[in-house]
Amino acid sequence: MNTMADVISLDRFRTAQRRGKPTPGTTLAFTGGKGGVGKSFVAANAAVWMAKHDMKTLTVDGDFAMADLNLLFGLAPERSILDVLRGAPVAEVLESAHGIDLLPGLNGNSMLANLDAAQAASIYVEIESMRDHYDATVIDAPAGLSDVGIEMCALATHVVLVLSPEPTSLADAYACLKALTARVGLDRAFVVVNRSDSESDAKDAFARLEALVSRFLGVELCELPYVPSDPRASTACALGSPAILQYPDAPSSRALSSMLSAVVEMSPSTFNHDAFVVPSHEDFTRTASLEDVR
Repeated sequence: MNTMADVISLDRFRTAQRRGKPTPGTTLAFTGGKGGVGKSFVAANAAVWMAKHDMKTLTVDGDFAMADLNLLFGLAPERSILDVLRGAPVAEVLESAHGIDLLPGLNGNSMLANLDAAQAASIYVEIESMRDHYDATVIDAPAGLSDVGIEMCALATHVVLVLSPEPTSLADAYACLKALTARVGLDRAFVVVNRSDSESDAKDAFARLEALVSRFLGVELCELPYVPSDPRASTACALGSPAILQYPDAPSSRALSSMLSAVVEMSPSTFNHDAFVVPSHEDFTRTASLEDVR
């Protein structure tokens, strides 16, 4: 881990992906602006849905320092991505539940919240190497515009933007797309409106976002079936059980199934240029880069 060869390999993988060459498997990165729109809920249920459809599924909690997926899956992991940084094999860190394998984050860890370029790149390399062993990978990218959040999306074949109908959520979603466009050249993304009270509200939210994006960013947005507000979704979260399993006939569960059936059939998201800088050799040899995780 943390060799120049590994990072150059990752850089070549990203370049090949953007040229439309085959990737190891479908990789969905769920992103958004600020938190609170149900992004992790959608990601957790997406992973379980894929596993139910006979896809060996890896799930990555990309919010390394503020992890939520373990709670949504009803898990209390003894190890986390921090152990991978300290040299533990990824296979020894994975947690299995509900038919998926989870690479967990760690809630409330300041070091994971402030990774340097070398540490972050080493995690991306590990995720890439693991993808070869799975049919599908689901990444719950961190909310906001952090470097990790942007680069997690660039690992994906499908970037799915989760938002709610509120004006603040639309503003945050636009900011997220603006950052992805500027930083990694994203020019196609999928949009799901979550927690909408009606189909008309969801379509209105998508239309408002699309109007702004087409005018100022030029990103193609693909509308996915919306997920309605549903009290049983909140109950499932409190129980630590994915809604698709706990309440398969609930409106939110049926909508999630429709949404995921649609997205996996669509052509991948596209990136029109490479925006990553390969870390220099010094980044991997200077003592300070990795000493604090030993």
